[in-house]
Amino acid sequence: MGMFDTIVAELECPDCKQTKQREIQTKRGECVMETYYVGDTIEPFYFGDYWFEEEWYCRDCYRMAGEKDEQAKIVWHKSYIHSLNGLIIEVCAERKEDQKLPDWDFIHKISRERHNHRNLLVKIDNMIKGFRRREERKEPFPFDFGPKTLDELFDKIGQDIERVLKGEAPGWL
Repeated sequence: MGMFDTIVAELECPDCKQTKQREIQTKRGECVMETYYVGDTIEPFYFGDYWFEEEWYCRDCYRMAGEKDEQAKIVWHKSYIHSLNGLIIEVCAERKEDQKLPDWDFIHKISRERHNHRNLLVKIDNMIKGFRRREERKEPFPFDFGPKTLDELFDKIGQDIERVLKGEAPGWL
């Protein structure tokens, strides 16, 4: 059994006709047991307007089949996840080619800002941890780079925040 991510969406079971929240396991993300909903940005961040196909099963149907027959098998159903620049727009039972889509500029802006904000926080956390490790060692690696003082660290964090506010990706350490 490997790692996966879960996308939670409301889908109708084609067998029992119940509409409820279903869990769709996917290997499209980082596979760190993350749970995504419509409106979340799936990582890693893929650019473009795309659909990807996944499968899920109805736990109620499986449970009822198991009560009748101990050898019951899982019946898998297809689902299609529509994503724009990593932002999960919708999850449906069939791919809708001609559907009217939301305001792309707005969705692209939301997706980019959420991604940059998350990346910025991770980079700030890594910069602070690296700085603390260097302070504890008191001896630099031969290839040691990055801020050497608290002022340099705060200046670098400030520069990354300015870049994200301009709509750019945060810089490297």
